[in-house]
Order: sequence, then C-alpha cells, then structure tokens
Amino acid sequence: MLSIVIPVRDRQAALDRLLAEIAAQAAATGFGAVIEVVIVDDASTPPCAPPRNFPASLRLVRQARRCGANAARRAGLALSRGGHVHFHDSDDGIAPGWLGAALAAIASAPQAGVIVTRRLDETGGALIPVRQAYAEAQRARPDRIRRMLAFRNCLGPFGGVIFARGALEGVAFPDIASSQDWAVYRAVLACEPAIALAPTALFIYRRDGGDRISASARRKALGMAGLLRDAGDGPQAALMRLYHLHYFRRSLIACDRRALRRILRRTRIIRPVAYCAAMAYMALALRWR
Repeated sequence: MLSIVIPVRDRQAALDRLLAEIAAQAAATGFGAVIEVVIVDDASTPPCAPPRNFPASLRLVRQARRCGANAARRAGLALSRGGHVHFHDSDDGIAPGWLGAALAAIASAPQAGVIVTRRLDETGGALIPVRQAYAEAQRARPDRIRRMLAFRNCLGPFGGVIFARGALEGVAFPDIASSQDWAVYRAVLACEPAIALAPTALFIYRRDGGDRISASARRKALGMAGLLRDAGDGPQAALMRLYHLHYFRRSLIACDRRALRRILRRTRIIRPVAYCAAMAYMALALRWR
C-alpha cells in the first residue's frame, strides 16, 4: 500500500484540487484499494473538510494547535499504514498518470528505500518539465547524492520522492523554517538506501502563491541556518557553511529589494554594511557544532 500524507493549513481550495486529482486517478485505474490518503490539518481556521465519496481510504486528523509542516508529517507518518510513504504539499498537484507510474515503480523496485520522480514546474499556467539530473545519474551512489545535498537540494521538493517506510525509521523531521525536505533527505541517505527512479510519475510543483515558504527570503535564510547547525565537523561541513552563508547574504539583501534600491540611490554605505554583517555571521557559524 502507498500512503499519501498531506499536511495542510488554511488551504481548503488547494486541498480540494489535489484530492480531486488523486480521486480521479484512483477511480480511473482501480488503484483505490492499494492507496490511502492521510490529511493532517495543522489547526486550520476554519477546520479543513474532507471530500465525500472518496474512492480510497481517507483519514483526516486535526491538530489542536499549530505545530508546523514537519510535525504534521510526523503525525501523518505515525498514522499511515502503507509500506511506502509519499509526502505531498497541499498546494501542489499530480500530473495525469502519476498514481499508476508511482505504483509501478514501487512494484518494480521493492527493495528501494527512495524512489525519485520528476516534476512539472507550474508558473503562470505554464508547465516546465524538470529532471533531478544529478540524483538520476548518481542513483547507484547514495553517498554522492548525500554529499551533494550539503550544497543543493538535488532531489527537489517532498512531492518528488516516495520513501519505503523502513528508510524513515529514526528520521527526526526537524522543525526548521524552510528546507525541511532537504534535511530529511540528508537523514534518510545517511544509511545509503537503494535508490530507484519513476521518470514517468510527474508531480506538479506550483510556484505561484505568495504564502509559499520558498517565496520568503527570511524563511529560506533561517532554514539554511537550521541546516548549518546540524552540519557537524570537518572540511565538508566548513565548506557547506561558507556556501550557504553566501546564500544567506543574498537572501538578506533580497528581503526588501525595493527599499534597498531606494537606499542605494542615496548612499552606497548599505552594501559594505551588509557584507560585514554576513562576514560576522560567517565567523559565528564556523564555530557552530
């Protein structure tokens, strides 16, 4: 059985759209008996409402107080029963044929701990195909993928991965401001599980929407800081810190681009101040353990 865990907060319309896509594919293919959907409502106001006549097992659990997306995923994982688990954000979607392709990949690679799919990026109604090229090329070397994950997310958002339940044992699901999928991938790949591909299973990553975590420079910078705290010691950890601190500096400047442009028209002092702040942050981060 494949468990689809969906954390949601105050996104009823987006959730309805995603559940309609899953329901249509389950009904058309007859796979409703081998999937379950677990929705974790993270204290939405008003509470999320489940659809009627859903053609598969569907459970909705409500959290009394807001705990965050990763806490919702932990709760959904604990409630799920499938041998494979797929986490899917409520504001993303699935392309036609996703369900059948995902189940076929699970059946053809029963020993795989991680199954990587491809995606379509939706921006302004346009769909752009995206491959996780590095992960696909290095799937026989999970150690290399994990090393690459120190510098960039080469597996993509949570919607692009299906996990065997055993691969998630002991994974903490850290509560960081962003890059939550990134942190989980690093923890899962520490045990070097077998990796399989599902190239025809396409999920839809909807980039539009101002409330996405990925649209917030502040959250992204804080997420990078959360990753750095767990980087450990050694040359690679130091390199990782330098790389992400450069990203932090860019995010810091991007927090209010319009205000920054107005200031720069009047004075050039903000740029050296920003660089000095980033260097001070770097000096502190290099001492983190």
